[in-house]
Amino acid sequence: MGLVQGLTEFLPVSSSGHLVLLNHFLHFNTESAVSFAVMLHLGTLLSILFVYHAKIRELAAYTIIACPRGIKREGFQKAIWEDDRGRMVLFLIIGSIPTALIGILFKDVFEKLFSNVLCVSLALLITGTMLYTTRIIKSRTRKMGVKAALIVGCVQGLAITPGISRSGSTISAGVWAGLDRDAAADYSFLLSIPAVLGAVLLSLRDLSSLLERDYLILGSGFAFSFVSGYAALRMLLHFIRIGKFHLFAWYCWAVGILGLAGFFWG
Repeated sequence: MGLVQGLTEFLPVSSSGHLVLLNHFLHFNTESAVSFAVMLHLGTLLSILFVYHAKIRELAAYTIIACPRGIKREGFQKAIWEDDRGRMVLFLIIGSIPTALIGILFKDVFEKLFSNVLCVSLALLITGTMLYTTRIIKSRTRKMGVKAALIVGCVQGLAITPGISRSGSTISAGVWAGLDRDAAADYSFLLSIPAVLGAVLLSLRDLSSLLERDYLILGSGFAFSFVSGYAALRMLLHFIRIGKFHLFAWYCWAVGILGLAGFFWG
């Protein structure tokens, strides 16, 4: 499951959807499935930190050191809005707000979907359709703005639904909002960092009890999700650069159809 989580977290095919289907068809123990999935997400979060370490270090240094000095010396407008680093930090905050609200308000609803194979299969078909639409949208170079940040943040919140790919839906949303594919991908993966950390905080109590009795299982899942996640993230960024992002739609459609077939005739 750690291997599947890592490979499918960044490839736009829905990691949570694959974990639900694995639980159902391979009859894995589903006890504390959501907490276990959060632990696997921590592994893939670490892979994001490795790939984007330079950008993350730059934004962290700006937020802690340069931003307070800039505001004191030049004022808010120049220190944040007219600085690319400040704008990115601001847009990450803006994008995280709708994600947090959706996650907190509808947490119980989304958790129930983790045992619903029918909903997951239909959501995979929706993910495939979203991915394919990026093929017909011409790549633009519009700068990141508040509207785009809110759109991507809302979509990321809805992507808590198992079967809706977080990376696929948020990158697609960024392209719909006018960003070029590289910029949409960078924003998507940076925005996932506070989202995963928030999910960990919400599941901290269940996760701590799970760690006490199953730490070897959780540790191995974490390690495999990190290694496979790193490889998958590098692969996805390559596909985005060569303009083949939409090809993953066919895989999502195939898995969604197989899931429906298994649900109705399995």
